[in-house]
Amino acid sequence: MVTSTLTGTLSTWAIGVADDPLRFGSGIFLGVNSWVNGPQAPLVYWSPTALTLTAEGGVFSGGTVRLVAHYIELSLPDLV
Repeated sequence: MVTSTLTGTLSTWAIGVADDPLRFGSGIFLGVNSWVNGPQAPLVYWSPTALTLTAEGGVFSGGTVRLVAHYIELSLPDLV
């Protein structure tokens, strides 16, 4: 979520990983409260994986983005 407006020459931004910089979303707006909910095709990462923010159409010069990851863990029920 953008917590302070992103500035620079960019028109939008994207979030992903090194080998897929658009993995979690692209074309994201610059204004406060802009966010992305994704990906549409879930993929499991089994080790810590760095995220990549990419300025689309220019470069970043300021602003703040808060990154949050949620997950669910499914398990078998307890024995009775």
